[in-house]
Amino acid sequence: MRTLLASLVFFVAMPSSGCSLGGLEFDPAFEPHAARLSGAEMLRLAQWRSDLRIRFPNMGEFYVEVQASNAAGVSVRLAESRRIHLMESLQNLGIARADIQVSKVVERSVDPADLARADLHLKVIRYINTAAIAIDPKCPHACCPGPQPIR
Repeated sequence: MRTLLASLVFFVAMPSSGCSLGGLEFDPAFEPHAARLSGAEMLRLAQWRSDLRIRFPNMGEFYVEVQASNAAGVSVRLAESRRIHLMESLQNLGIARADIQVSKVVERSVDPADLARADLHLKVIRYINTAAIAIDPKCPHACCPGPQPIR
């Protein structure tokens, strides 16, 4: 789905010890045609950020990806507005701009036939209106290499 983020989460969450961190990715959902997250989504983002502060006191590197698809009603311009909104929201939640390593808009191709199918239409629209934020946490945390990881 989101190759960069999926690879990052896969490699970070699967160290040789079999340790799994979980909760490394957050998928904020935008309302169709909206450039800003709803209040409920902002609350979910703040709760995810609060959890990260506890689990990863040294934070880490963040990755932000927002999708665009003209066929599904998300223009590159709208996606860029969403990306900027997410960047500002993360900074308002205490994440330094320097800790956001990747922030990009990715254009997705959507088959018009999928949009025409009643059983797929809502799924496609929901998918295109969902962004991704992921963290590659810095040590210390339970899965850090070494003889005595912090638990």
